[in-house]
Amino acid sequence: MLLACSLATILILLSPLLQVFIIIFRKILPGNLTTDVEALSFPILLIRMFFAAGLMEELLKALPVLGACWLGRRLPSPWRE
Repeated sequence: MLLACSLATILILLSPLLQVFIIIFRKILPGNLTTDVEALSFPILLIRMFFAAGLMEELLKALPVLGACWLGRRLPSPWRE
């Protein structure tokens, strides 16, 4: 199960889905880090890093687990257990 989740994470990172996440978390949400990082105040930098790195990373790690849960609920009874 761990190997399957890690392979699914690798596939997500290599797929075009990663570009969609980058657009959402760095362009739409306040995760843009293209400006001079040293000129930003600490709270602004914290918020931008929270969206750009933290939320995106946690969602990428959670997607294979959520997919396994969804698949487990869809399987018939002998396979589900």
